[in-house]
Amino acid sequence: MTVPDRRAKTFHEAARELLTTWCDGLLGLQITDSPWRDLSGGILCPACGRVHGRCADAIYPLMHMAHTTGQDKYLQAAIRLQSWSHKVSKPDGAWVNDIAINPWKGITVFGAIAQAEALRHHGQILPDDVRQQWRDRLHRAGEYVFANFTMETANINYPVTAAYALLLLGTMFNEPTWLTRGREFAHGTMAYFTQHDGLLHGEGSPRNEVSPKGCRPVDLGYNVEESLPSLTLYAKLVGDSDMLDFLTDAWRRHLIFMLPDGAWDCSWSSRNYKWAYWGSRTSDGCQAGLALLADRDPTFIEAARRNLDLYARCTANNLLYGGPHYLAHDESPCVHHTFCHAKTLATLLDHVPHDIPN
Repeated sequence: MTVPDRRAKTFHEAARELLTTWCDGLLGLQITDSPWRDLSGGILCPACGRVHGRCADAIYPLMHMAHTTGQDKYLQAAIRLQSWSHKVSKPDGAWVNDIAINPWKGITVFGAIAQAEALRHHGQILPDDVRQQWRDRLHRAGEYVFANFTMETANINYPVTAAYALLLLGTMFNEPTWLTRGREFAHGTMAYFTQHDGLLHGEGSPRNEVSPKGCRPVDLGYNVEESLPSLTLYAKLVGDSDMLDFLTDAWRRHLIFMLPDGAWDCSWSSRNYKWAYWGSRTSDGCQAGLALLADRDPTFIEAARRNLDLYARCTANNLLYGGPHYLAHDESPCVHHTFCHAKTLATLLDHVPHDIPN
């Protein structure tokens, strides 16, 4: 793993280069010729030896690559992958975490955001019939999220991401009740920031219980790689200046836990079993959230760039490893790292189209 020369590339150039590397790695793992119908079109994980149910989230970065490069290989990979996702699709509109291992349906919100962003920014390159199929399936996912998510659903990252998902889907499908519910989730989240430290809590079960020492469940990795970015995207899209002011302060408080090399210290977090040196293994990344607020605090783009450079140092064989020493110890990378964090780079490049000085 080599240390990138930061002076040689702008922030966006480095993000585009890394996104290309990762998407090519995903293409290399996609199963295109298999007699097993449950596998064909999916992405095989080199560490876990199976196809993760959430791998279809990769349709968003693949569609970004297809649209921005004009290369058909990315488009066809996205179409195959979305077709594979029917293996984890349920009649009620949900997707489940795995074909047979984990029936958890909450992850529908992540797939819905990925597919909505893919259609919103790049859907015009799809054949008309395929685009309509994607829209129909996405609407069913929206119906599931609207009918089943509440402020009490699972850990706090679920209602937080549902706020952004329902904003995207409510706008796309002209569903005013979805927009209203999304707003309720976004504003309801404001009560989940600790009074003195300004950290988002609720990443534990029971979510609202205080420990004997007065502590609440806080997970830094999920906060900075999923919840704060989703809230920032929501506030930017609706133009909520008060929420953006609040989130600017929240980001500053969370950045206290970034190490000098761009890593996040999640050692103390409620879900530290998912800690990867650069963040958390199944969340998306901090770059888009921080870049959207870079005009408010130049520290944000420096933090985003350091974390991006750390991604590059932890990338080998076109995949993101869980830390800088995994390769040296012959530890295979879980593909979850790559397809999740590829989404945030696509989000960065689509939502912040102009490069930011760094």
